[in-house]
Amino acid sequence: IKVSLASPEAFSNANVERPYLLTRLKFETFQKENGKAAIRVYSRQPISEPFLNFLIEVNWPKGQLVREFSILLDIQ
Repeated sequence: IKVSLASPEAFSNANVERPYLLTRLKFETFQKENGKAAIRVYSRQPISEPFLNFLIEVNWPKGQLVREFSILLDIQ
């Protein structure tokens, strides 16, 4: 399974803004203790925005999924 920020075309098709800041996001899959798969979203650079709205693209051998997510960040 490969997870990434969706392409600029996918953002345009979904009518979602794609600010440059989103290119800082990194994605990785991992398995939780209960055995279910999950996606970790992180950045190596600080993000000062109070929320993020973005599209994730998930690809696997038999398909593809693009989904929109909104994340509220607790900035301290």
